Amino acid sequence: MSSIKVGLKSRRDGERGSVTVMTAVLMVGLVLVMGLCIDVSRVYIARAGLQNAADAAALAAARELNSGATGLTDAVTRANEIVNNYGLSRTGISTPTAGIASVEFATSLNGPWYLGAGGVPSGSVSAVRFVRVTTTAASVTMLLAGRVLGASRSVQQRATAGMSPGLNTVCDYVPLAVAKPTPTTPFATGTELMLQFRNQLSTSLSNQDMIVLQSTIANGANQTRDAVAGILPVCTTIGSSVNTSNSNSANSNNGPSQVEAGLNTRLNIYPNGNQLPPSQAHPDTNVAWDPLFANFNWNNYKAGSPTAAPTGNTAYAEDNRRVIVMPIVDVGAISGSVVVKSFGAFLLLRPVVNPNSPSVCNDTPNPCGHVYVEYIGDGFSIGRGGYDPAGACTTLTKAVLYQ
Repeated sequence: MSSIKVGLKSRRDGERGSVTVMTAVLMVGLVLVMGLCIDVSRVYIARAGLQNAADAAALAAARELNSGATGLTDAVTRANEIVNNYGLSRTGISTPTAGIASVEFATSLNGPWYLGAGGVPSGSVSAVRFVRVTTTAASVTMLLAGRVLGASRSVQQRATAGMSPGLNTVCDYVPLAVAKPTPTTPFATGTELMLQFRNQLSTSLSNQDMIVLQSTIANGANQTRDAVAGILPVCTTIGSSVNTSNSNSANSNNGPSQVEAGLNTRLNIYPNGNQLPPSQAHPDTNVAWDPLFANFNWNNYKAGSPTAAPTGNTAYAEDNRRVIVMPIVDVGAISGSVVVKSFGAFLLLRPVVNPNSPSVCNDTPNPCGHVYVEYIGDGFSIGRGGYDPAGACTTLTKAVLYQ
């Protein structure tokens, strides 16, 4: 009997020893698995952070494209600004190891891709529609799984952004409707136009007439001024009927002053009384203009020559503020509303003039409230808008993320 007890005790002692060994092995394995999970998670976090930075940089760069050399240069600058200011803090990676490895441009998603602003052939500059940003390779040190994954892992991400299909809902447009006999046919690119101010009592519109639209439900003069300045967002879809304004912003005596006050902020000219401070209504980075139209146009603007910085307000300056988007409508009779048939992108060529005496509003060469612009052609990118494949579309686009 005693020998049986001794045998059982020995077996139990052996089992206890086996369990201890197995527990120790399992604990080591569990620690290794946990370490592997932690380090893999750190790699994925770093990858996600760099991808966020690359996405933001590519989108910001694409918004700078303007069919000119200045747009390419600004795109590279903006991409680097985004990664330097925002990307690093989201990656968990030390500052020296993250940044931009390359900014490339292409006219098609399928390439070819050109490295940097200077790498784009001169004949392709105007057709560039896509930007590809690649981050520098960042090293993530392995803390617990170095034996399995190596001492460190290299992480590098890429993002591609570019122009969307043509939009049919356009936002942040200037609420000034332009009349055209064939509103769905664009003006010839490079055409200089004098848009003639027409007041709220107008019953019909002729070619190149311009009438103020209701910008908000409030329909006030200040709302028109702010919308024309670009600080009061409005959105409209092609085919929509939009009311013409019946406020003081649209009549012969006061209307031109609202158009003048709003549009001229884009050229660093501000109304008295701090009604539209530069901190809200930003001036363009280039406010050069020529009263004789001899030395300034869209090509000059894209090339940055001639150029003039907004004196005293360079800290608030913003690219492409002189580019204004306006709805195009039919000529002919109107009765309190117009139907938006298309949209056009125009360069504001010179300040709007509004003499104190309304009697000179139709005089030339500086008619009161009239707006001098140049139609800048197809493919211009705006900040916000929508695309419905079932509806009629414009050639205006917005920057979107592709890959």
